Amino acid sequence: MESAVKRILAVADAISPYIYRETFPKGLGKIDLVLCAGDLPGYYIEFLATKVTCPVVWVHGNHGEEKVKDYLGNLTPPGGAIAAHGRIVEAAGLRIVGWGGAPRYNEATEGQYTGFETQVALARLEPQLWWRKIRTGRDIDIFLTHAPPPGPHAGTDFAHRPCKQIGRFMDRHAPPLLVHGHVHNYEGRRVEYTTPAGTRVVNAYGYVLLELPVRAQGLQETL
Repeated sequence: MESAVKRILAVADAISPYIYRETFPKGLGKIDLVLCAGDLPGYYIEFLATKVTCPVVWVHGNHGEEKVKDYLGNLTPPGGAIAAHGRIVEAAGLRIVGWGGAPRYNEATEGQYTGFETQVALARLEPQLWWRKIRTGRDIDIFLTHAPPPGPHAGTDFAHRPCKQIGRFMDRHAPPLLVHGHVHNYEGRRVEYTTPAGTRVVNAYGYVLLELPVRAQGLQETL
């Protein structure tokens, strides 16, 4: 079966001067999809959406930076981008499940979730995902999160610990790609790895360019 390759720009947690520049995306080649994995200012997400011709999909982080002020001074989601938190979205011929925020570590009310809240929210997506798998042979192409799953990318401090519910969801559905943020490079760059079930796990801190092979038949079925 023939395969197509999608080129993906993933960003998270830090504004890269190579991305946030007047001539962006010059020099990066073709980009089919932009993924924003949290803790990025809303104006940065809007910048990306105005500079590329492909979809920009985002989830929030745990610091509530993603909102922008409109001309009336109201806080709104970034314009031109697709919010994926707690949703299944279709973009660039790919099926994406999003979960923003991080496991609760203090009393803040925004961008932090208990394990039970995460479990319930992701469980609500399951019936639709299983039905799509029956119809198309696949349920998820990309799992876009802010917090990492358990594994090599987990932080050593309590605030940056992994999310067990994200890990369980990943194991059940085995998406080809999981992109997350939240874990910075002060403990060293997290090199991407592949789970035993075949999910490629990528830390998008700063920015990362990825290529994702996708079955051509599956792409056609979602368009």
